[in-house]
Amino acid sequence: MESKKGLRTRAALFAGTGLAVAGLLAAGATPAMAANLAKAKPAAKAKPAAKAKPNPASVVATIKKDWIEFFSGTSSAALKESLVQDPAAFAATIKAQAGSPEAKATSVTVSSVHLVSATEAVVIYSIKLGKTTALANQRGLAVKVGGAWKVSVGSFCTLLDLQGGAPPICKPKTPVKGAKAKAATKTSTKTKK
Repeated sequence: MESKKGLRTRAALFAGTGLAVAGLLAAGATPAMAANLAKAKPAAKAKPAAKAKPNPASVVATIKKDWIEFFSGTSSAALKESLVQDPAAFAATIKAQAGSPEAKATSVTVSSVHLVSATEAVVIYSIKLGKTTALANQRGLAVKVGGAWKVSVGSFCTLLDLQGGAPPICKPKTPVKGAKAKAATKTSTKTKK
């Protein structure tokens, strides 16, 4: 047997449904339409819209544009700093290059961009000095930092090392290799015993 509370709840539901059906009939709905609507389940709550995924073609176009602007001899030092990863580490170098006649004659062509992940892309590019290709088919890395695509530290350092006078961020940390690594491992093993 149903409790009084349960009966009251069911009665309220039926009364509400009856009023809704009566309202539909009064509004011109046919009895069949009113009955179907009364039986219908409430609409599910709308799910929040999913975040739009970036269009790969748009990302590739952005990276390509940024690399062309970064290596353009006509771009300002401030613009170049905004397009490189870790701009503070390269600020002095970029400002020094801005006054160089060679840098002013520099341009780049990007032949391809391959998205590796949501935050990295391989860029194949060639650097020109005037109309002459100085470095053809170079491989670089674009990285996404703070929502913006940048020329990676490693890519810019590679070019600065070729030129000479790279900033401290480009200096490799000397890892222990070869025979020295084996000797270091033996020494640390002996001291643990």
